[in-house]
Amino acid sequence: MRARVAAAARGARFFGVERGRAVTHAAVAYARAVGAPTDADALAAAARLVPASSAAAEALCARLAAPILAAHPGAGGRAKRWDIAGFVQVAHWWRSRGGSVVAIAGPAEAGEPPALGAPEVRDWPLVDLAALLARAALYLGNDSGVSHLAGAVGAAGVVLFGPTEGGAGGRCRAPGRARRPRRRPRWYPARRPASGAGDRRVRAPVHLDKGGPRH
Repeated sequence: MRARVAAAARGARFFGVERGRAVTHAAVAYARAVGAPTDADALAAAARLVPASSAAAEALCARLAAPILAAHPGAGGRAKRWDIAGFVQVAHWWRSRGGSVVAIAGPAEAGEPPALGAPEVRDWPLVDLAALLARAALYLGNDSGVSHLAGAVGAAGVVLFGPTEGGAGGRCRAPGRARRPRRRPRWYPARRPASGAGDRRVRAPVHLDKGGPRH
């Protein structure tokens, strides 16, 4: 047995895991390690997904006014989540200018009540979720699997990175933009959604076009 393990080990190769700040995207580093082409644009093109048709996504989008903002305020790690108040503000801003919002929730958000005052898709099959993300005018989310799926289908939008390094683990040459919230964010006034009353101020490190969503 020892001889078999030793023989197998002679043909094994070990690679470091890309963590923390890096000048190279993780996908490029891993491709280089296995001798694959390392051009970032080529890697992104090879990973691009063309969503299959989805009756569920088509039915939902047909009921909503365009443009649609798909928002995923959750993430597997709590430390990766932007304050929910920020998502509430963006959702309210989007609706105030004529758009619709769809909230996305998965297993990591089990037991958490809806917070955006919007239609919610919870635990959708990936094929349906991919079709929905591809149809959205804009995507907003944290560092999560849903955000990587949005990038794979070519969704435009913003992904917020907190403790993780967006430059190394974010989208690889995708239309979206990876943003890290400021250490000292500015404060913007935001009105509570219909379920609340009065005004409050929420952290909004993401700057959005004052003109609102465009059709």
